[in-house]
Amino acid sequence: MASTITLEVLSNGASQMEPSVVLRTPTSAYVFNVPEGTQRFIPMINLTPGNIHDIFISKAVWSRMGGLAGLLISKDPADTSNLRVHGAASLENVIYTSSPFLEKRDGKTCFPCKIETQTFHDEYFEDKNVIVHYLPVAADIIHDGRYTSVDNSAFLVELKPKERRIDLEKLAKLKVPKGPLVGQLKAGKAITLQDGTVINPADALAQVEKDVLSSVLVVDIDNIGQIPSIIENEVLRPFLNSNPTKNLGYLVHFTTDDVIKTNEYQEFMSSFGEECQHLIVNGSGEAFPMLDGPHNNQNMLNYVDPNFFPRLYPDFNGDVDRKLVVPETKVFYPPPFSRFFLRGNFEKMINEKTYFTINKDELVSRMEANPNVSDAIVKFKQECEKKVDPSESRFPSISFLGTASASPIKYRNVSGYLLRLSQTSSVLVDCGEGTYGQLKVLFGPEIDDIMLTLGGIFITHGHLDHIYGLFTLIEERAKAFQRRGQRLDREPRLLVAGHPYVKKFFEIYCEKFRGIKKYDVRWVYTMESDDPEFSKTLDPDVLQIARLEAVSVVAVDHIPMAVGFVFETSDCKKIVFSGDTKPCKNLVRHGKHAHFLIHEATFEDAFFEDAERKRHSTTGQALQIGRKMMAKNIILSHFSARYPRCPVISEEVIKRGNVTVATDFLVVEWNRRKVVGKMVKVYQELFQRELNEFEKRKR
Repeated sequence: MASTITLEVLSNGASQMEPSVVLRTPTSAYVFNVPEGTQRFIPMINLTPGNIHDIFISKAVWSRMGGLAGLLISKDPADTSNLRVHGAASLENVIYTSSPFLEKRDGKTCFPCKIETQTFHDEYFEDKNVIVHYLPVAADIIHDGRYTSVDNSAFLVELKPKERRIDLEKLAKLKVPKGPLVGQLKAGKAITLQDGTVINPADALAQVEKDVLSSVLVVDIDNIGQIPSIIENEVLRPFLNSNPTKNLGYLVHFTTDDVIKTNEYQEFMSSFGEECQHLIVNGSGEAFPMLDGPHNNQNMLNYVDPNFFPRLYPDFNGDVDRKLVVPETKVFYPPPFSRFFLRGNFEKMINEKTYFTINKDELVSRMEANPNVSDAIVKFKQECEKKVDPSESRFPSISFLGTASASPIKYRNVSGYLLRLSQTSSVLVDCGEGTYGQLKVLFGPEIDDIMLTLGGIFITHGHLDHIYGLFTLIEERAKAFQRRGQRLDREPRLLVAGHPYVKKFFEIYCEKFRGIKKYDVRWVYTMESDDPEFSKTLDPDVLQIARLEAVSVVAVDHIPMAVGFVFETSDCKKIVFSGDTKPCKNLVRHGKHAHFLIHEATFEDAFFEDAERKRHSTTGQALQIGRKMMAKNIILSHFSARYPRCPVISEEVIKRGNVTVATDFLVVEWNRRKVVGKMVKVYQELFQRELNEFEKRKR
């Protein structure tokens, strides 16, 4: 029985992750909703996938469960403990959606652990700490022009009373010897001493401590028509104003603001009495950084060059707290990482405060105090003055949204690149989990403007770290059109280019959960069979994307049907994305004389064997490909987690002068192409300590 229980906000939905809250004990975590980014952000509240055994999904939609597969594949293979997923009936299909992309053995999908689904047909879940009641949420609503029933679920969490402890003083007075007899009393069994005295457990138990059993209700509804299915549920009757016999401490609202503001919903909120605290976690609260690393990194680099490294959203300076919050109002919009008391030592928890700090002035002062860094920055700025022509167009530009391989880390998200062809036209290359969140961090309030320009999503291959952000992007693009009052069904529709297995992933989700087929995207197959020499060109009639003349789809050497892309703009600029690949002659052949080559460099040269085994490239191999291709500029990306902020920078990288290494949120504009390779000398000084550590490892 847990002596400490808190309710914690992982995300309030206002910055780069959809809302998620966690009920915590020292040994257990009950997570309510796992949106994209969950695996990346749970370490911020000292959680690992191994700590999580119960996940509660309030709606069978991607924004509530899009992080589940990422969470599963990041589990320690040695951890075979079960995972329970609770919620809507259709959640029985949730793992099936991802199965085409998980590891196979003898033709069968290998899941990292045993996964159980418990739907509201089971009525409740119980363990040693809590009882969680499932409250089915349903109403007839108009959906796609017809009436249908929605199987969302609300959750009522009731804490179990504390167990009474054995009183050692009472044991001494009763002359109970140490040993198995004490264990029997703890187990609730009466014992008989050698002298024949019978002692009941109640005789040896301590007095019951005062324990306010604050329950928690989690609600996520689409419209006011669903309110009756919650309020009329029998399990809520003891909490209602009409006849309260139990205390509802917190009501967590994932419900959107447009529903919350209705009279009917306000009446629903007030029906739980004056003592109930309402926590609104629907994205309408204040935005805070979810991670200190990327913001501090970008703030340093922004001082070097604000064009390559724009300020991130929110543009924050100060402390982000992970503290116990005592709200001053009954309706509260909590920031991420805030904690709410349910049981335990309140005084101890209330003193916990600053979690991380983002201090721009301190970062700049440290840089200025280092003569080597200062000198490198001055020389870089001089190069920019000589070689950047401000009268030239900024487009095309490349924004690096995710530069990690396989799994996200603190400083890097998984693969995603935004190629902006003009102010009004753009495409994405790959879209790993959390790509939309990265776009929000980079563009902030301008995110809808960017989504309206998005004409295509080009997917290099079917690994989860390259495709798992697809649904969020399609849905958020549709919402941007709706918010701007523009028709989504206008031509040309959004183009998605990928191989048949990627489309299968899309279709499984649309079939098993709330479909997004209504958005009617255009699918173009990249490859349909594995051929190492394969290439084909998508012409303007197929693309229908402004400022894009052609896209060559080129087979590369990674997994079956993996491709790279060669983009040619209407003003004859050529940008090549390698995707994941070993060194590939086919890519060289079709990418000749590229203005930009964005090539994976998962490993440094010392890890050649790892690169060969995993079908990736080393830094040196990527440079060889660039040389053979006669690429004018090379940007290395897709780095192993062993290089959190900066990969190893070889002498060749420095000497070439046209090569740089990407960080998340690097933005390379056309008129700054001649200086992009000069940044590595600044990196070399700025990340010297990290680079020295890499050198020590080699010895």
